[in-house]
Amino acid sequence: MIPLFNTVCGQLQTAIGARVATGSSADEEGEVELDMLAWMGRTALELIGQAGLGHSFDPLVADTPDEFAHIVRSFG
Repeated sequence: MIPLFNTVCGQLQTAIGARVATGSSADEEGEVELDMLAWMGRTALELIGQAGLGHSFDPLVADTPDEFAHIVRSFG
């Protein structure tokens, strides 16, 4: 499972790096604020989905919601 975790973490790194580089939520000082709780939740769901269920819920590089992922999150 380690290669799978490395792949997903690489996707996370790419996604966060893109958000920081574009500065889409930058304030007047150029600082970017990210909701890391949401990012970690998306990552955990993706890791559980791929490692345990064999299904990718969230590619992490796009903000496209997955219907099944939304249903799983609504349980919490």
